[in-house]
Amino acid sequence: MSSTTGQAPAGAAVIPLASMAGSVPAQRVLSERPLRIALVAGEASGDLLGAGLVRELKARFRMPNSPASVAMPCAAPAA
Repeated sequence: MSSTTGQAPAGAAVIPLASMAGSVPAQRVLSERPLRIALVAGEASGDLLGAGLVRELKARFRMPNSPASVAMPCAAPAA
């Protein structure tokens, strides 16, 4: 997805999750444990895609400034 338009790049294959084999419709699952997601990107393009994912997750779960939803960037040691 383009970070500026919110649209997939021209020619990109977009497959709705519901059309994937063995998938089930999305459901809201309530749990006593908080959801924890770790996102690791190995290059700049992954950083950009990951930033968009985190932004959308924060918006969907309405936690824009929660301490639990703060991104913590890091870098690999120089070789």
